Amino acid sequence: KGIGDKAIEAIIAARAKGSFIDLEDFVERVDLHAVNRRVFESLIKCGAFDASGATRRELFERLDDVLRFGQSLQRSDDTNQISLFGGSGQKATIPRRSGNRPEWPVNQKLAFEREALGFYISGHPLEKFKRDLKRLGVINTSDILAKAKQPELRVGGVITALKLKNTKKGDRYASFMLEDYTGSVEAIAWPDTYKQVAHILAADDPVICSGRANVSEERCTFIVNKVESLVALRDRSATQGLLMLTGNDNFEDRLDALLSVLQKHAGACPVKVKVEIDDAEVSLVLRDRSQATVAVAPSEALCEEVEQLFGRPVLSFF
Repeated sequence: KGIGDKAIEAIIAARAKGSFIDLEDFVERVDLHAVNRRVFESLIKCGAFDASGATRRELFERLDDVLRFGQSLQRSDDTNQISLFGGSGQKATIPRRSGNRPEWPVNQKLAFEREALGFYISGHPLEKFKRDLKRLGVINTSDILAKAKQPELRVGGVITALKLKNTKKGDRYASFMLEDYTGSVEAIAWPDTYKQVAHILAADDPVICSGRANVSEERCTFIVNKVESLVALRDRSATQGLLMLTGNDNFEDRLDALLSVLQKHAGACPVKVKVEIDDAEVSLVLRDRSQATVAVAPSEALCEEVEQLFGRPVLSFF
């Protein structure tokens, strides 16, 4: 989204001379009069530079420096001046720098992806909550029709295409799509419900909606009577934390950093570790240096800090 014809034509013209290697190569070769910063941001957010091996976060954070070098190089070319970044006998290039920055937390990465593309392509925000959804007795959107006769259903998902409308009496209500990794369903929160859940609908976080299915020959609509934050519900009901790791996660090398993060979020919920090595599974109870069981206060901030340590979501609660 947000990339116009002029930018597209400039990118295709540069690519006709050979595939792009990385962000710096791209900036050196495309016409920066036609391709502005917003275009670069959108391309990074949607994953267009993933093949370079750098994380989207790293590319985004060094974009300003790369563009500054690129603009200076192109100004030098335009005026036929000797480049400040290389001798007169060789073509100047943008310095390559690697920040080794971990990727954005998965939910932020996916939010940016949807912002740029209009849909998710590398994953879904609910993937990391699969254990929580199962524990909380939530059904998928694809199961609604089969269970339509039940008086109340609980469905997990993310809210998209949110629209606020008024009834004939002038009362505000909301219509939206409730989407999970199996599909989506049209949902409506009528005025009485909307007044109670407006702040949750606007938060852009995963939710659990309770309600009933209204099925006609033309469509299925989910009439919502309650909306809860999935994260808040998970944190409130959790009694045990679980770290799911593999032999490739270098658990021992990261143990001190992990304990530091967990102790910063100290609480009453004990944490255990399961490590899958080949066909075997080893279970551990985490203890601090005084041999006390490590316990935490569940939160999304904690989950994201642990995710940054291991490069993927590994902490869940039940």
